[in-house]
Amino acid sequence: MEEVIRILITGGIISPGELEKIALCAKEHKCSGINFGSRQEIYLTCPVKEANKLKDDLKSLSFFCESSSGQHNNIVTSSASVGLYPSTIWVTADTFFDVLEEFDYQPSLKINITDPAQRLIPHFTGHLNFIASHHRNYWFLYVQLPGFSQRELWPALIYIDDVAPLSKKIEELYYKNKPADLNEFFNLITTDVISNSRAIDGNCTIVKGSIPYYEGLNPMGGVYWLGIYRRNFEYPIEFILDVCELCNESRIGKINLTAWKSLLIKDIKDEERIKWEVLLGKHGINIRHSSLELHWQLPDLNPQALELKNKLVNIFDRKDIRTYGICFGINTPDAISYGNIIIKFNYNDSSNTYSIFHTEDFDPTNSELILFQESIIESELAEKLQSLCLIYYSQLNKKKRR
Repeated sequence: MEEVIRILITGGIISPGELEKIALCAKEHKCSGINFGSRQEIYLTCPVKEANKLKDDLKSLSFFCESSSGQHNNIVTSSASVGLYPSTIWVTADTFFDVLEEFDYQPSLKINITDPAQRLIPHFTGHLNFIASHHRNYWFLYVQLPGFSQRELWPALIYIDDVAPLSKKIEELYYKNKPADLNEFFNLITTDVISNSRAIDGNCTIVKGSIPYYEGLNPMGGVYWLGIYRRNFEYPIEFILDVCELCNESRIGKINLTAWKSLLIKDIKDEERIKWEVLLGKHGINIRHSSLELHWQLPDLNPQALELKNKLVNIFDRKDIRTYGICFGINTPDAISYGNIIIKFNYNDSSNTYSIFHTEDFDPTNSELILFQESIIESELAEKLQSLCLIYYSQLNKKKRR
């Protein structure tokens, strides 16, 4: 018997020293490997008899951890994208640190803090979604709490120092009063919590486009960044220990976890590149996977969803089916995934069928799902998905003609 321990890594930002401590704990307590989650957390799977000792050791090292069924959620940020992809002029890595250091509690609600100019980290997978505005240090807030019929925009821009206290107050009110909509919340929030707000005087402009490539060793303004992805989302402990050692040796101060269950390491000097190539070779870690392989969002630690994804990727690859620009998500009753084409398990029927949905206009930031086809048996799923991919490219062509 095994138990899964979840470690919340605020903002998906961790130092090599911290990750090394986690890996050493995992090794000591006989964990099979290290997994990263879609909300930038870390999962360790260990024998049941080791679970309490592992949690105690992690807590003694000041990590927030709980069982995988715990009620808390990691705060997601787009810090990983800074320096790699286009960004809002005032948003830097330090900006995210400034926001995160004001949080004095571990949220139960899902909170996303992102830059609208980047496309690496999803913007709207949280209950509270803070998105940088055109005004320095001010954020749009989109709220979609459980029970809300739709995503709603907070009627003012939130100052950077108010992001944490406002989030805390909203969470407190949500669990205490269960307001039905944003107006009720807004009326309950006292002005001292959001005293620095300012009027909204422009639109929140989310950059559209496909998900950028987040893997491989790539140039970054005179240095390099390395994205590491594993097909089964599990990373060997010895590999992680070697990564931490090389980061420390190269004076790399932080490692980013992405929403794609991958590692991202920045600021690799040109003269250090060969060391990283050797490290990857030593552990047999492959890079340069196709976008067909990379652009999937799956529920964390779900073998059934992973098996389905692998089957579909193999069929698409064998038939040479184009999926560029498409992100596939797999939904289960316990997890809603990000993507512009969504595959849903139909657990309520005896024949193990699936339903396929797509977002409105195939925009993954849209929350409304449109049913494409339901009650599909597995042997026909790839063919139906190919048909929907063709519709996606057809509507792209129509948009270009306008």
